[in-house]
Amino acid sequence: PMPDLPGFEPAVRRYQSAALVVGETLLAAMAVQLGADREYFAAHMNDPQCRLRFLHYLPIPPAPDGTLAVPTTPHTDYGALTLLAVDGVPGLEVQPIGDEWTPVDAPAGALVVNIGDMLARWTNDRYRSTPHRVVASPNQHRISIPYFVNPAASTMVTCIPSCVAPDRPARYEPIRAGDYLAARIDGTIEPSL
Repeated sequence: PMPDLPGFEPAVRRYQSAALVVGETLLAAMAVQLGADREYFAAHMNDPQCRLRFLHYLPIPPAPDGTLAVPTTPHTDYGALTLLAVDGVPGLEVQPIGDEWTPVDAPAGALVVNIGDMLARWTNDRYRSTPHRVVASPNQHRISIPYFVNPAASTMVTCIPSCVAPDRPARYEPIRAGDYLAARIDGTIEPSL
């Protein structure tokens, strides 16, 4: 439910509409890069399952040994894309494949784009989701606003033909987008980090 603040709900709805256009534009560019039709993903966005969240991370003092708290479990996002609006307070970290945790330099007003596990399935891991976490600031509040961009629930997520080859067989069975998201939320399907 929306808080009863003057102008809040219309502003949120405008943001959601604009963010969806950004997500669709990114997906169109990815489709072209993958050798698929520019409208490949757009054809599945007629009734998208998008969600917007507002996250507030409180300051947490360091442990006695100086270690900073990690209030979020390292994870990958479930859906196609996540557009993350940030306030410039450091804390977001990513872990590239085979590498160490790395801080994300995202100034206030930046939009961080995360590829989700559903897009990894669709692209046969040509585009892979990156594990990420938040490290708490000892003295600053941190606000982030993720917008999860997902196709219609009825969309059959099947490897894009250009992402499959004799030396790169399909790694994932087809699954309906709604079923996949429900299974991830319920914890019955987990990717390996």
